[in-house]
Amino acid sequence: MEHESFEDEATADIINHHFVCIKVDREERPDLDKIYQTAYQMLNQKPGGWPLNMFLSPENHYPFFAGTYFPPDARYGMPPFKVILQRVAEHFHSHRDDLRQQNERMQQAFNDMADQKYSGEMIALNKTPLDQAASALINSFDSVHGGFGGAPKFPHPTNLQRCLRHARLSSDNDAAKKLLEMCCFTLTRMSEGGLNDHVGGGFYRYSTDELWMIPHFEKMLYDNAQLIPLYIEAGMLCATPAMLDVADRTCAWICSEMQSSEGGFYSSLDADSEGVEGRYYVWQNEEIIDLVSPLQWKLLRSRYELEGKPNFEGSWHLHAKKTVIEVALEHELDQRTASLEIEQALALLQSARANRV
Repeated sequence: MEHESFEDEATADIINHHFVCIKVDREERPDLDKIYQTAYQMLNQKPGGWPLNMFLSPENHYPFFAGTYFPPDARYGMPPFKVILQRVAEHFHSHRDDLRQQNERMQQAFNDMADQKYSGEMIALNKTPLDQAASALINSFDSVHGGFGGAPKFPHPTNLQRCLRHARLSSDNDAAKKLLEMCCFTLTRMSEGGLNDHVGGGFYRYSTDELWMIPHFEKMLYDNAQLIPLYIEAGMLCATPAMLDVADRTCAWICSEMQSSEGGFYSSLDADSEGVEGRYYVWQNEEIIDLVSPLQWKLLRSRYELEGKPNFEGSWHLHAKKTVIEVALEHELDQRTASLEIEQALALLQSARANRV
């Protein structure tokens, strides 16, 4: 959003006309981030993320509208940021009484949270909070694409870890089965989708769409550090060797790309190359054809559906539409041969990509 919207003069004019802007560094002020992430969940009934855009009433500084990433133009089923700004300003001026009532409810909710003090009475622990958490996760689950809520969609590894642990320990077989299926389905969609770097390994920050197709191309060390044990545990519980392979590839990426010669690990890789988000990672079909064999191109074209209009700003970002088994059947190959050819093709792409900025 910094490059797309905040540095755009037309967008800046709208912002400066309607709003007083305050930029908060959530690393410097995690206390404020916690407050506003909580407010976001109250307003939107789903987990938040970053960037976080909060719109506050000038009278009492209470949030009345919140969002995470907004694109500069209509895409991924999301309206442009400029349109959001205009609508928020119009809504604020035309619904002041409704917003005051909303602010009062939010004030009461925060007061209730602050009033939950220990009374000194011994309270017996029980599994009610865990059951409530499981129900909340089931209710917010995206059964079509996996994950929780809509775009932008974050991995939320702790939610998936809760699904796994509840499934292992629950005496409710139906709930346990549902939670295990939710976790394994989500992890599969994430690793098959564009959230995962199919060429070099490792997961990006989040998906800008609900399909896990087009990510914000930043890669964070701590995201991947949480996902590795999650894929290992889920791979064992779900009896899915492919998840163990994902964990292995992610570890290999961390060791090759994220480890400093001094021994420590870098915290993140920027999303931009040469000032353009994703340039390092995306492809033109002609580039791929020049690098791989005719058979490998057919397999890649089938697995990633590299036909028609490219999926990211005139280029292709790899997002698997078919499984390796489906591709093998389509081309009358055994699964091992198809898998090996695809792996070799991706290795060729990785070698070529290493020469980019």
